[in-house]
Parts: sequence; C-alpha cells; structure tokens
Amino acid sequence: MKRGARAVFYSVVGLASATIAVVACSQAAPLVGQGGTCQVTTDCQDGLACITQPDGTRQCSSDFTGIQSTESDAETDAPAMATGDGAAPASDTGSPPADTGTTPQDTGAAPQEAGGD
Repeated sequence: MKRGARAVFYSVVGLASATIAVVACSQAAPLVGQGGTCQVTTDCQDGLACITQPDGTRQCSSDFTGIQSTESDAETDAPAMATGDGAAPASDTGSPPADTGTTPQDTGAAPQEAGGD
C-alpha cells in the first residue's frame, strides 16, 4: 500500500470510529422501573429512588419506609429553645469549649513509634 493510500485509509477508519462513538454515547439508556436493578436514583423512572435492599442489591422503588431520616433525628436531639418566657436553653451543644487561657506545656522529646524491623 502506498503512503498516500495508507493515510487516507487511516483517516477513514478514524472518522468512522469517532462517528460510532458519538452515536453510541448520545443515546440515553432507558430508565429502570419498579424493582429493577440500578446504581443511582437517576437510573430510575420518575417517582422511584435507587434503594439498597437487605441483600445488598440496589433496586428502583417507591417504598421509602426502610430509609432512615437523619433530619428528624437532628430535630429531636436539638436542645429546647426559649419558650418566650425569657429563659435560655439549658445547654448549647453547638458552641466550642471555653478558652481557659492556658497553653499545653512541652514535655520534651517527641513520642517514638513502636515497631521493629
């Protein structure tokens, strides 16, 4: 094969490969229905979420009863706020500990790692 013909051949093969790749990647996969296997919620049809099952598989489902809500837990764990009578909350768990003004003392040598060769 001559040099010019080889260049044309490789150009055509490259162009064909690029065209196939663009067509293959541009087609969206169909959305998974109720009970179908999924990786993320966007794999599922509208109204369904990708939920991890007790056996470890992930399936599209509209049954959210097995999902734990951390938002409602945070609301019940929060300290009681003032009720308008001027009383402040009993404690504020969100603030850092008070600064005592003291600095830890340097005890000398750095700790040595345990282990051997």
